[in-house]
Amino acid sequence: MKKYTVFMLVSLLTISAYSQQYSQDLLRLCNWMTGSFSSNQQSTVDTSYYDIRLHMEPIFTDRTDGCWFYVEQALASNQDRPYRQRVYHVYEGRQGTFTSDVYEIDQAIRYTGAWKNEELLHAITMDQLELKDGCSVNLRWNLATGTYEGGTAEKTCPSELNRAAYATSQVMVLAGR
Repeated sequence: MKKYTVFMLVSLLTISAYSQQYSQDLLRLCNWMTGSFSSNQQSTVDTSYYDIRLHMEPIFTDRTDGCWFYVEQALASNQDRPYRQRVYHVYEGRQGTFTSDVYEIDQAIRYTGAWKNEELLHAITMDQLELKDGCSVNLRWNLATGTYEGGTAEKTCPSELNRAAYATSQVMVLAGR
């Protein structure tokens, strides 16, 4: 009984420390961002959208400066050849804002499928990451819609995808999507 009580106390202290470290809003945002997502339904309703698969898996879980994700994005028809592999660092700023910094991964192709392969996921190191200046996504909680909404600043995120000079993103994060 004594061992059980000590275990429960240590568990409660760990949960309490983790909860105090991050706000409930940040924990909810990170929880909603974790998983595999599809734009299949959107692409069938509006043919200007592609059927995309997005996988976001927590990485660097021992860090205490926010949530970190390995991110892989590919056409549904070509999932073994992702067109984007990144690491996102999500953290809380001031006055209810949240930021997702975007990092490129050196030799990213080596980590294809890391979202479903722990060995590959743990092989990625901080030394391999390079911040994509101007590409951070800033989000705020929208009480009326129950979503996190925001995006990148205009014309600040350089891009080479499809010969674009820059990328501008508008983002909405909601439960289960």
